[in-house]
Amino acid sequence: MVATPEETRPPALSLQDLECVRTLGQGAYGNVVLVRVRQRSNPHKIDRSGAVFAMKILNKAEVQDLDQVSELLTQCYLTLILSQRHPDDTDIEIASLCKMPWNPFVNGVVSAFQDSAQLYLMLECIPSGSLHDLIYKRGPMDATTARFYYANIACALMFIHGQGLVHRDLKPTNILMKPDGYLALADFGLAKPESDSLKNGWTMVGTPVYMAPELIDPQDWVGRGIDWWASGIILYEMIVKRIPFYGKDEGQIYKRIQSRRYKWPRHIRIGRTLKSFVAALLTYEASQRLGVVELVMEHPWLNGIDWQKMEQHQYIVRIHRTSVFVAPS
Repeated sequence: MVATPEETRPPALSLQDLECVRTLGQGAYGNVVLVRVRQRSNPHKIDRSGAVFAMKILNKAEVQDLDQVSELLTQCYLTLILSQRHPDDTDIEIASLCKMPWNPFVNGVVSAFQDSAQLYLMLECIPSGSLHDLIYKRGPMDATTARFYYANIACALMFIHGQGLVHRDLKPTNILMKPDGYLALADFGLAKPESDSLKNGWTMVGTPVYMAPELIDPQDWVGRGIDWWASGIILYEMIVKRIPFYGKDEGQIYKRIQSRRYKWPRHIRIGRTLKSFVAALLTYEASQRLGVVELVMEHPWLNGIDWQKMEQHQYIVRIHRTSVFVAPS
């Protein structure tokens, strides 16, 4: 009798292999919970019992409304259903989103499950706080620190834009701090394929203070430029520790964005190259904005960045943990 070689990979996880530890957050379409991998009855030699993940739990009745839930959150559900009904005729766009390769600068979907009522999206758990926490607990940042973190954001945006996606809600609370000190873009609740902007038009989407002018005052071209605009707002915020276009209400915020005027504080020394970089990102006309007409990484303010080294996480980072997280035993 010939012995069969042992499987080199453990069986895929199922819902039964996971236990809920606690709730991490609540949203309009479901909750986010912390889950932990149970010890299996017949563990594989490389099983990782005790590993933790973030799990988004979405009601199917809500998820099926594609006008209200993003492509990125619905694609796993639709892929599961379509592959069962028409395994040779799965929607190509949805399938390509589901198969988006892993990237260290994106908090991606690890796996997806379903039962009769709900969809479960298993995500990497990144518990060390957000860029927002870092800015307002330890900011304002010097130019060198801000340059490093901005380069992280640029890597994330260049990756998702290369996959044909626009985030549409880029802001510091949606950028998480990983244990190694690098950042990861999260919360794709409003993400859409860039091609969708041509079919449906995008207006008034996202968070007001980070919203690009073309979302308020429609222009001929709307697409990835809205993410680069938001990245410029975030860079200003990292340096100054406040928002450039602030208002008491949404109406005032929109007026200030449309005024095209913002000021740099006099008490902070800011170099001309940094100012020109932010100005290029905050160009009012989307078609002329940095990131649309020219590559962001080629701007002189980022000249010192070794992009290959950055993408491979080879820079040594001083860790600034902004929250403490311990998985219960």
